[in-house]
Amino acid sequence: MSFARIKAFWRKKHLVLTKGQATSTRLSLKAHQLPSTNLDAEAEHYIENILRIYAGVSQLTDLRPSSITDTLFSELVGLCVTVIPRTISDLVRNIGIPKSEPNVLQDPRISAILPDLRRICAAAEAELESHWAEAISSSTTSKEAHRVLQTFPYHNNYEKLTHLELSAISSTGISLSSVSKIAFIGSGPMPLTSFYLLSELNSINLEDPHQAKPINTPTPPSTPGNQTPENLPLVSITNIDINARANQQAQGLCTSLGGHLVTGMKFVDAEAGSNDVDLTEFDVVWLAALVGAGQKEKEVVGKMKKGSLLVMRGAWGLRGVLYCDFDASSSAVTACLDICVRMDPFGEVVNSVIVGRVK
Repeated sequence: MSFARIKAFWRKKHLVLTKGQATSTRLSLKAHQLPSTNLDAEAEHYIENILRIYAGVSQLTDLRPSSITDTLFSELVGLCVTVIPRTISDLVRNIGIPKSEPNVLQDPRISAILPDLRRICAAAEAELESHWAEAISSSTTSKEAHRVLQTFPYHNNYEKLTHLELSAISSTGISLSSVSKIAFIGSGPMPLTSFYLLSELNSINLEDPHQAKPINTPTPPSTPGNQTPENLPLVSITNIDINARANQQAQGLCTSLGGHLVTGMKFVDAEAGSNDVDLTEFDVVWLAALVGAGQKEKEVVGKMKKGSLLVMRGAWGLRGVLYCDFDASSSAVTACLDICVRMDPFGEVVNSVIVGRVK
């Protein structure tokens, strides 16, 4: 076959393929006008339920704990932590949105209400923690305060999240010790993460602050210059929150619970990234999920010392309905942080964990 004939053959072949692709494209466009498939129907189920719950919570005039608010928000959290196939969650996140727009979080109906829904969720979470902080603080004894704390609905959630975060930090090669300086920004009226950090790092049994757990590190020989386990320096956590009332409630909570929580927890009224707190003195800084995303992280990192760790919280899958996710791969983030690890939990824990080392 001559070169001219070969060229003509492939030109004809190309035209056939092009026509086939065009036909396929037309069929694909028409497919969006067809009735929903089973996959679409399942995604639609989640979308409709989120919209239904939003309609309910948006009409609430009081977000303090009650049978109505508890039912609605418990249903929303339960819906969002449900593990569903990625193909379905992608449909919930992207139905009707061109694939060329990868940063769009949700279906247009969801994205329209998402900022307000997250605002309501944040306000309800603050009311919930405020309510329980007051309830625990009203206890007459430390033992009773610890008993009430154990009945807090998300008690186990926070404990598991803290263990996840400690595991993430450990995977970076850094071992937190009793001399580590830690700050938590956005601690709120119930700084449970700080509670559990003190429990783990100081080997204190939170249920009984006077009963110590075995210390993992070897005990040094008892010589005149050495400190005994009883007087070893304990971890101190600085809790930073812009809400002065939240800090006051948290301090009252620590006083009621007693033990090292009284001396091991410090509270500062300040905004994330402000000059009111010197973040260069801390080895690890936690940033609460509700503090914000993007600009706040950059402001905080700018105040931290090189080599220190920033622990952030995100949300994967439908959990992104409750909290903003954190894009660890953006140029703004990678310019100031070396992202070490990201952990996306299954089960009842809502938040993902991202750990970055300050450049």
